[in-house]
Amino acid sequence: MAVPVYALARLARAPGPVRAAAGLAAGFAAGALVVLPVALPYLHARAENVIPAQAVGNVAVFAWQPATYLRPAILAGVLGIVPVAVLLCGLAARLVPRPGADTAAGAQRRDLGTPRRRNPLLRRPLPRLARRRRAAPPLPGALPAGPRLREPARPLALLHRRRGGALGARRLRARARHGAPLTPRRVAAGALLALACAASAAPRPSPVVAAHLGVDAPPVYRWLARQPDQGAVLEVPAWQIEGDLPGQLASGRYMVASTLHWHPLLNGYTAYPPPTAEFLAAAIRRLPDPEALAVLVDSVDVRWIVVHGVPWPETPGLAPAARFGDEQVYAVTRAPERPWRAELLPRARARAADTLEGTPTAPLGPACRAGRLLEVTPPAAMFPVPSPIPVRVRFANASPCRWPALGVRRDGLVGLTYGWTAPSGRTFPAGAFTRLLHDVTPGETVDTTMLVFPGGEPGTWRLEARLVQEGVPEALARQSVPVELKLFSGAR
Repeated sequence: MAVPVYALARLARAPGPVRAAAGLAAGFAAGALVVLPVALPYLHARAENVIPAQAVGNVAVFAWQPATYLRPAILAGVLGIVPVAVLLCGLAARLVPRPGADTAAGAQRRDLGTPRRRNPLLRRPLPRLARRRRAAPPLPGALPAGPRLREPARPLALLHRRRGGALGARRLRARARHGAPLTPRRVAAGALLALACAASAAPRPSPVVAAHLGVDAPPVYRWLARQPDQGAVLEVPAWQIEGDLPGQLASGRYMVASTLHWHPLLNGYTAYPPPTAEFLAAAIRRLPDPEALAVLVDSVDVRWIVVHGVPWPETPGLAPAARFGDEQVYAVTRAPERPWRAELLPRARARAADTLEGTPTAPLGPACRAGRLLEVTPPAAMFPVPSPIPVRVRFANASPCRWPALGVRRDGLVGLTYGWTAPSGRTFPAGAFTRLLHDVTPGETVDTTMLVFPGGEPGTWRLEARLVQEGVPEALARQSVPVELKLFSGAR
């Protein structure tokens, strides 16, 4: 925070703003060149879509507005930042010299230059009268008119002007060097600011989550540590879709636990998931569905699946390996049938011309865009939670064309998305993109679930389900249904 605050203060108080701005720009450019080696990995990850591009409109809608920070609950959390920010601004203002202090004497000398060249009496050096501390004698109150009397008075007037200018310059320099004089009000304000900074920096108890490491390690991870390294580990429930905060929290815990067994972790990422994450998550969230298991095994080398919670039913390709209370470990026994593992990374780095099943991802023509949404069945009521809620959707491909749907990157894929309309009539941008597990053949009816995040205002909302092709503005089909959003205190 100190660097931009100091730079802005310097720019605001500089006598030449354009020149100062150019100097600051040059300094920041030099700093950017210095940190360029550190930024190269991030730029490389951005080029490969590991760090995704964010739509400005979505960020503006879902981010906190400036008025949000004025709420009492928010101010209570950020109040500790305010004194520090004020202190930094004050320090920056004190470090930057005042622009008029060092140039006042020069300005006075420039004012005296022309008369000195014009008047022979002023060509010799003038005495340093400014070193005296007593005030200069006043000029006569009135002088008779006429050049004979005015001309002899001009040297005296210039001497008086030079002396006054030098005294003013010395006062300006002293004030710029030592600051404004201390007053009781300034002392009290400084003391209050110091107390506010100390209070904001005082240690407070922070909520913590047990790491369960060392002697507290769960038995399931000790068991995994004894197993040979034959493939990756998958833990569920897992991150399902973009914006799934509980899924990210679970992934963080799985990452910490992986330091106990050190097997490769299939869903071990939080902030910047790789381009393959969304593709794999579409299959992981549908497990133990046989089609989802087939897509997963054909794409990655997964050996163990740890299920936290209710055990799965008997599934072909999965064999129970161990159980520890509510945690069940399954061994993946299904062998890969399609050669997708070698295609995973190349398709993640750049857009592919076709899907994993060979369907072109080019925009569908007019004859191929006939789609119908047959049913959209949301829950009876939703609650404002930061977790995706499944909504059953049935749709049909009424065109004679095969729709692309199964790919690593979402470019050109057919899938489901949604939009909300609040009770007040306010509309929101399109929500997360829900993927499908196979390309859609002509005439096929698909029964699946679409993941949605509810709004935050209680009342009756309108949920518009949309069957879309990624990258094409117009939807293939739309259907709107009412959804009741309730707060927890009023839920029945």
